[in-house]
Amino acid sequence: MALLFRSYVLLFTGSVVIHAFALMISTVSDKGGAVGGVVLLLLLQVFPLIGWLAAISAMGSPQGLRETSAFRFYGIAFPPTILWAPLELGFAAWLLLAVVRNIKLDVEAMQLFTVGQGLGFAAYCNFVWIGFYPWAAGAGGTAPGLLLLWGLFFFYLVGIGVLQSRELVRRELREARTVPGPGTLLRPIGLLLAGAVLTALVIVMLMEQGHAEEAARHTAQDFFLVPYFAAWLARDLFYLQWMKVRPVRSPLRKAFLYLLVFYVSSSIVFRGSITSTLPDSATFSAWLAPFALLRTWTNVEWNAASGMWLLALLVQFGAAAAFAYLYLQQVAALARVPRAAPPAIPPRLSSTPA
Repeated sequence: MALLFRSYVLLFTGSVVIHAFALMISTVSDKGGAVGGVVLLLLLQVFPLIGWLAAISAMGSPQGLRETSAFRFYGIAFPPTILWAPLELGFAAWLLLAVVRNIKLDVEAMQLFTVGQGLGFAAYCNFVWIGFYPWAAGAGGTAPGLLLLWGLFFFYLVGIGVLQSRELVRRELREARTVPGPGTLLRPIGLLLAGAVLTALVIVMLMEQGHAEEAARHTAQDFFLVPYFAAWLARDLFYLQWMKVRPVRSPLRKAFLYLLVFYVSSSIVFRGSITSTLPDSATFSAWLAPFALLRTWTNVEWNAASGMWLLALLVQFGAAAAFAYLYLQQVAALARVPRAAPPAIPPRLSSTPA
């Protein structure tokens, strides 16, 4: 009886998540390519489904029900049903919030989340996976770069969801009647970067707490990864935002296409540098992409190329600043476009004879 009840509870909460997912897809599916990044963000909802299937498979028999008595979440043992049901309902709530936000909106005005809601959704996703990750047992076998990339991956996808389209920027300029300052225009991505940096610092501290002796040898390397990945995230988000306000057809699709070509080409051209065990050679690839930082370097190897790593960090900051400047220039160009005068109303002719 207990197995049947738990199965029905997980089936109900899982179906709520899947139906919310389908509702969000139906909301944006006929909106065209300007919201292509939404599909990538919605793929995050596969996570609760995986957890539901894992819990069901663990409770597939009375023996499995007795053996799988609890899942550990932040070190606390929870029964699978009591843990997974609220987490799945939390994902469903974020999806329904995005649906309510975008009902009856044109494609030009669509934004998956506001900046605050996007920060909350990314924080929720990181809260879930950080709680399940075995920091004391598994952090030593996983490269810090991989964990940081996974944590910032949610902010990357949320950043795609909060990008402003050309029409939305034009509408805000029309309402403001003046060009907003750089702080106002860069604030959305800046807030996401602040949240990403805070999350990365939490991940680094959890890694050091779980493996204090090993972390002491890689403290400089781990804390270098925080500004590097933040600068890399800023570079890509400012590039996508700049592309989205350019006067081209399907700007976000083209932006992702160019980005894909860039990363594939970089991985092919610098394949030797990425797989090289020599840090001097690997740092060249870090100028373009963070592939070389997804593995752990020894203290000797890291210190031997410390100047090159700093140069790679400066390159990321420079690229982010360049794309931010291009975005500001594009917004300034939109503000200089003369507004079309409203059509003149023809005089109304009287039907009464003179």
